[in-house]
Amino acid sequence: MNIEESSWDWVRDHESLCISFTQGVSPKGLIAKYGADPETAVMAAWGEVFETLDPKPDSSILRVGVMGSWSFCLESLGTLGTRQEILSSLSQNTETIMVCLGTGGYDTASYWSNGQLCEAFEPGQPSTLLIEQKCGFWEATESRRLQTRAPSAAISALEVASDITTGQITADTATGALLSIALAWQKSASPLGSSITSSSLAKNVQLGPHLGELRLSGSSDESPN
Repeated sequence: MNIEESSWDWVRDHESLCISFTQGVSPKGLIAKYGADPETAVMAAWGEVFETLDPKPDSSILRVGVMGSWSFCLESLGTLGTRQEILSSLSQNTETIMVCLGTGGYDTASYWSNGQLCEAFEPGQPSTLLIEQKCGFWEATESRRLQTRAPSAAISALEVASDITTGQITADTATGALLSIALAWQKSASPLGSSITSSSLAKNVQLGPHLGELRLSGSSDESPN
């Protein structure tokens, strides 16, 4: 089967990139959830951010926008998107999808609801799956990967994110003017995978409406309250 083109193919031009999608939060609210001051953010195109923001070596560049009822963040240079406390903050009282490409030499994807991790994995690598509350994000990503033969398993995860959010971040959007800020890394932050174990996952996390839609009809897991 031939490898099919994807509307997410532009992400392959980035050596390292974390993309988050959070439901029901404004772009400024999303920046605040990352722990930054949204009032210091500026509108800048990708070609302008380094001159405009002058990021330090220990900083991430966050660029945020909105699509429908979801806001997104494109994080370059850093790995905040892999950190437990950041993901928990983003998903407080809502839902967050995170897909990171090339961070630490590998790709990761996770789904969070109400501050709790539901599933986390390296796309295409079953042995990396962290799960106690089965939500279907892994299964949907694997199904898409096998059906479409995407150029990378992480792109399959992004395509599933598009299905859930009913939105798409195009190459033009990613390079165009977005609310942007440089944020220094917090040394106390813990990378996802090094600090989260099976015991730290929520067995009975209350799934939100979008995550609930991903649940397999034949799942034997306990239904959320």
